[in-house]
Amino acid sequence: MCNSPTLKTLSLFPVCLGLLASPLQAFDWHGTVDSDFAKADNWRLPDASNEPPSAGVENKEVLNIINGDGAPLYYTEKEGETTFVEQLRIGIKGCPGAALQVSGGHLTVKQAGMAIIGQVGPGTLEITGGTLELLGGFKDSGMEDQETTWSLYLGNEPTGNGTITISGGKMILEWGIEVGRRSGTGLITISGNGSVTAGGPTSFGEGEPSKKIVIGQGSGVFEQVANGNITFAPDSPDAWISFTKGSHGKLSLKGKDKKYFDGLVAAGRIRIDDSVAAPTAFVFSKNGDQGEYHLAP
Repeated sequence: MCNSPTLKTLSLFPVCLGLLASPLQAFDWHGTVDSDFAKADNWRLPDASNEPPSAGVENKEVLNIINGDGAPLYYTEKEGETTFVEQLRIGIKGCPGAALQVSGGHLTVKQAGMAIIGQVGPGTLEITGGTLELLGGFKDSGMEDQETTWSLYLGNEPTGNGTITISGGKMILEWGIEVGRRSGTGLITISGNGSVTAGGPTSFGEGEPSKKIVIGQGSGVFEQVANGNITFAPDSPDAWISFTKGSHGKLSLKGKDKKYFDGLVAAGRIRIDDSVAAPTAFVFSKNGDQGEYHLAP
């Protein structure tokens, strides 16, 4: 069983196999009672704390989502503007069901490291409204051995499976995203009027497991406002960006021209419903220094 009662202790505990939590002070979400952020019994509390994290302020702890077979953590409009520090981690112990759902408000994580969704097991983030903002990141070498700062690892180990679904609201990252790191699995689906904005590159990691960004029905946007590079590991054949038929969404990258996007299509890295397409199936436009790509009418 992956749930645990509220205890006045550090977040280290051998309930499930997988990566041990950091010795940093952390609020561990278990959803033992329900999905209410404010209930102390839903949390395993850090040392010397008798209270759950406070909404509307900056909490000086890591936010871990380890709820196992409990309820997802709901972050709603009533939580307002709330901040955590160091890291956001969802699915770090291999327990099923670790999930965060944001429907309103503004949740910020001021990171000394990177957010991890799907470390050694499944981790899920769903945004239907409001904003999740990941500031800071972790410096690491990318696939071209260049040092890059990552704000998010999505699927971080061979058994890690990270899933992000955004149908409304915003996800804002100060730096880049690595999808399917170390042969993990990663999926981002953007639909409705949802948006992802990243201030760094997007990298699809090595290995055969699926790694995708899906631009679904609606007007959802995946945007890189700096360092508009998308890289694919050469040994990762099942990795691409897929536009859903009928989508009005777009892929927006700073400083990229039509030739760049068309090259990704020709290489099979931008597709329609996961099927290889021709560049003529897409339209390129400019919006300031952003190159924008979407399906032809």
